[in-house]
Amino acid sequence: MTEPLNSQKAADLIESKTGRRCSRQNLEKLCRAGRLPTSCISLKPIRVNPETLVEEYLHNVDPRQQRPRPDPVEPSAEPPSHRPRPAELKQLIDALPEDQIPDLNESRARHEHYKAEKARLEALQGRGELVPAEEVKAAAFKMARGVRDSIMAIPDRLAAQLAGTTDARQCHTLLTEELRVALRSLADG
Repeated sequence: MTEPLNSQKAADLIESKTGRRCSRQNLEKLCRAGRLPTSCISLKPIRVNPETLVEEYLHNVDPRQQRPRPDPVEPSAEPPSHRPRPAELKQLIDALPEDQIPDLNESRARHEHYKAEKARLEALQGRGELVPAEEVKAAAFKMARGVRDSIMAIPDRLAAQLAGTTDARQCHTLLTEELRVALRSLADG
């Protein structure tokens, strides 16, 4: 008996004897799938009997299908987590009523419109003309808090002056000036 081959040497042997392309990975898949039961001596690491390999490969692997066939998978109740294949997408579209399926040109036009809109928004954001809403909310909150604090500080500053004055006109002037100063800080930003 000859010495067992590793998967790379076995794949090279198949290619040289049969003229078919065979990669190391493909040979390992065939062994794990049980498609080469007498040739595959061990799975970890893959070791193959070179005496029976080529004949078993030619017998068990169709020339059009050199990769192992996947085991049939039972359909699950969960929706697929991958993007739908073209056939699945066609079935989904065929299930829709005719009035809900846009034609190809309309779909392309929508796609291009949204791409152009996205590019426009990115350009505005790059120039600083468009800012994230969170930044605007934070700045507005900070400004409003400053105005509130300025207005709430007026009684503390004017209490002593207003208590000592009996002239309504002077009270009005003092209050107006303090409110103007507080609101000017809002206008100045």
